Amino acid sequence: ELHGEIISGLEVLAGLENALFQPLVEASFSIVLKHVDESVLEGGDFQSVDALQLKQAYAASVGVILEGGKRNADPILMRGVLSDYLKDGYRVDFFVEQYTIHKRELIAILSTTGFNFPHIVDVNWRLTFHMKSQSIEKENKPVYLLRFDTKTPGKTPLNANQSNNNESVEFACNGWELLDLVQKLKDAAKQFDRVTSQ
Repeated sequence: ELHGEIISGLEVLAGLENALFQPLVEASFSIVLKHVDESVLEGGDFQSVDALQLKQAYAASVGVILEGGKRNADPILMRGVLSDYLKDGYRVDFFVEQYTIHKRELIAILSTTGFNFPHIVDVNWRLTFHMKSQSIEKENKPVYLLRFDTKTPGKTPLNANQSNNNESVEFACNGWELLDLVQKLKDAAKQFDRVTSQ
């Protein structure tokens, strides 16, 4: 079931000239697959189209692409849905052909897209001393260097050479700041225990 705004956008998409339909569908797939960014819609053939109509048609195209990928829809289902709104068999065939070509990559991107916070997988710390030598007196102050190694679930490596999705957060603090951090973590752990025990 498609959202009403997608349906109205598909009607706008169906009303575009043939010379604009194909580039818009191709651009929609390229943008969703992160091959290009949305600035591609600002130039070329798209300058002759009303900006509002272009946005509606683009949003509908992207909506159908994402919905199809989310549901892992087969080409027959996509053809059935699109034929209700695009009417023209050539346009339906072209859209379904593009979907079929890019389906595997689309699903791979959708499966790794998420809104997960990083998880702490390791903590390393080191105690050092800050020595002030500007004057005769020396001031030894302990400084704690902390490194939290984190991992973000579902995040893919940025390149082939990156073997994992671990990142580090490093900072320095004094003894009072470290005690404050430990106390806040203890408070969070207590709150978590209260919530999970109910």
